[in-house]
Amino acid sequence: LMTRLGLRAFYLPGLPLAICAHGALEGLLAARRPQLAAHLDAGLIKPALYATPWLLSCFISSPLPPSTILC
Repeated sequence: LMTRLGLRAFYLPGLPLAICAHGALEGLLAARRPQLAAHLDAGLIKPALYATPWLLSCFISSPLPPSTILC
């Protein structure tokens, strides 16, 4: 998955794919939950503050047995 789907970019210096995902999350929040997006913006809470740890752990930890991991 890391190579085939380009997920490796989550872990490259500067975290380019994580930064892209932050922008997508911000846009999705604004479109789907505008009140929540406005509340977070008012508190200067950007996706990088709460989404980065989650994004970086999505592909490195799993409750499944190691034999089921695809990468």
